[in-house]
Amino acid sequence: MAGLRIAVCDDEAIERFRLRRLLEKAGQQDPAFADCRVLEYSSGKELLAGYFRGSFDLVFLDICMTDVDGIEVTRKIREVDPRVPIVFLTGSSEFAMNAYSLRVSQYLVKPAKGEDVLEVLRTTLLHKSSRPALTVRAGGVPVSIPYDSILCLEQQGHQVRIRIADEEPVLTTAKLSDLALQLPEEFYTCHKSYLVNLIHVRALDRDLKAYLLDDGSYVSIRRESLAEAKRKMEAQKIRPQ
Repeated sequence: MAGLRIAVCDDEAIERFRLRRLLEKAGQQDPAFADCRVLEYSSGKELLAGYFRGSFDLVFLDICMTDVDGIEVTRKIREVDPRVPIVFLTGSSEFAMNAYSLRVSQYLVKPAKGEDVLEVLRTTLLHKSSRPALTVRAGGVPVSIPYDSILCLEQQGHQVRIRIADEEPVLTTAKLSDLALQLPEEFYTCHKSYLVNLIHVRALDRDLKAYLLDDGSYVSIRRESLAEAKRKMEAQKIRPQ
């Protein structure tokens, strides 16, 4: 399994630095976290810009920031990503009830302690490994890819290229039609060569006859399926997460 993708959002540079050091130390203590990828954000607006479901496996979020507070940032994240673990960084527990309604995983009182950060990482890894996933063989070994991290699948000759949010694609020897039988209802065969994950569809471009995905790429749609493709996209947007 690839390393955890972690966002650290705090408007104080010293706090971001401290937390990054603790995350690096956790990687030294436990090999499971040695290849975690950490991205830092100095504001809630910066974090939210381009955020989509599957962007991160874990978000550390300061509650009290000058532009948009952590409560509002969490509300915005939950609109598109209901499952990502969010950990509040705070000096007070006064926001506990608001955080409960937004399904915040935990509070860490600043400055955070190393053992608490390590425990958060272990819980997050367990959460990630338990997510429903597609298992394929790639390079002769089985690989499990969580459904919600898959952008789309593309048939390329005798192989299928599985594009994954913020990760390298996985190539497997398979038929797209066979993989479609293993995937849940949010996956839609929009073209003979493409199977798209509707949760990562931003819009439908009729001129290009394609879906626009969260990563800014496009996936082709059969000309005769444009009306159906629009209905599928709109149905996904109103479906409870």
